[in-house]
Amino acid sequence: MSTRPRQHSRRIAGAVAAGLLLCSLLVVFSGSAAEAAVKCPVGHDTKPDGSLDLTGYLQCQFPTVTPNPVAPGGQVEIKAGGFKAGSQVTVTLVCPGRDPVVLGTTTANDHGLVDVTEIIPADTPLGDCKIELSGVDANGNPLTVVLAITIAASGGTLPRTGSDIGQYLGLGVALIALGGAAVWGSRRERAKNAKAA
Repeated sequence: MSTRPRQHSRRIAGAVAAGLLLCSLLVVFSGSAAEAAVKCPVGHDTKPDGSLDLTGYLQCQFPTVTPNPVAPGGQVEIKAGGFKAGSQVTVTLVCPGRDPVVLGTTTANDHGLVDVTEIIPADTPLGDCKIELSGVDANGNPLTVVLAITIAASGGTLPRTGSDIGQYLGLGVALIALGGAAVWGSRRERAKNAKAA
């Protein structure tokens, strides 16, 4: 029997493994320390048809605040993840030279994700601030996700994430992981067929 299919499969598996390692390192070093500490399992969510839903993974790995910048008195939508399912998450605005302002609280869904809209106080000074989401992770340990936000007179409409290339890297990691699993399964099936023959 020819060894070419096996060699080809090994090369594919090696390339997938190398790509997965590279993307994982890029994801870790591209995000903030708070985001890197969040555990976001790939394939945690599934669509009604049974296929993987990467939306939850990306929301957890790369939280967003939209719009950013925002004007004082404006509304922002905040999306994040990594929290314990059903746990309470406190949303706080932190600006230099001022006491932190609690904007509100929300409850993480069954997958530990939060999607909440809050109002930036009208007296918030212009400049760079932070939005902190504080709660607990799946193991009950304290977890704070920090998002940078700019308060500007005119506001804006562009979403901002922890990394400019974050969502693409996250999607790449997920796809490489799925590809690796497919290659591994294919190799096992070929080995089983070879033994049977």
